[in-house]
Amino acid sequence: SANSLSNGDATFDFFDDFLGTSLNTSKWNYYISSGSLSISNGILTINGGSSATGGINGIASKLLFSYNTALRIRIIMTAPRGVSWEWKERGFSDANLTTASHFTINNAVLANQENYPGTSQNFLTLNAGSSTTTSSLPNIISWSIEEYRRIGTTSAQYVINDSVKVTHTTNIPTTNLYVVAGAGNNAGSNAIQIDWILIRKYTSPEPTITLGSEE
Repeated sequence: SANSLSNGDATFDFFDDFLGTSLNTSKWNYYISSGSLSISNGILTINGGSSATGGINGIASKLLFSYNTALRIRIIMTAPRGVSWEWKERGFSDANLTTASHFTINNAVLANQENYPGTSQNFLTLNAGSSTTTSSLPNIISWSIEEYRRIGTTSAQYVINDSVKVTHTTNIPTTNLYVVAGAGNNAGSNAIQIDWILIRKYTSPEPTITLGSEE
């Protein structure tokens, strides 16, 4: 039988639209240092703590995903205090966030917003500890759809609202990676808010549909 178009779990390789009032721990690991995590009205909010001692508050999928996939997130960043160096990371990573050792990241395709507002967003690809970084990308300060594309073993893209912002062709990870999102503790109150997250298959170029005229 056909699946309902509204059934994200049946449609995509991975999906969560954060219904209810608590994190679905069959899909996610999480780690909270001095911040908080909450779900309300279909929105996941991850708050960074106000401590300046570092640390992260975040989620990581229990499933690993290979290349030829794309991660899509509807997301907004907030920083109530407007303090600098309030970093927020999301994307693919080999950190599963089950313990504080999540700081040991050797393979990743992710973005990191360091200040609010402005253009301090970085896109990072990391392979076996070697990295390539593109800086000065626009920050996400209004609701937007981000996409992180792992294109085979040769490239990765960061996309905002279906516009490609940067393509990396060096230090591309080839291992399976978790989906991650988190907000750091660094002298300011800051947050990530997420409406939904999904993983879809991706090929480059993607198939196109051409409609011909009726005969």
